[in-house]
Amino acid sequence: MTITVSDQGSGISDSDKSRIFEPFFTTKEVGSGTGLGMWQVQSLIAEVKGDISFETAVDVGTTFTVVLPAE
Repeated sequence: MTITVSDQGSGISDSDKSRIFEPFFTTKEVGSGTGLGMWQVQSLIAEVKGDISFETAVDVGTTFTVVLPAE
């Protein structure tokens, strides 16, 4: 099964692309989030032997693709 989620937001900067799945990484101001969201998503997907990837462009948006194994 493949799930695709897209937005037309600000995109992810080149300097942040390699860090978005790190625990506690966030671009939000202090007190506005823990930075665990994407790390948790990646961990859950890996636990079921799935995969998550993304394509992004600054000022255009981001598309995440999640591939989960069929049971």
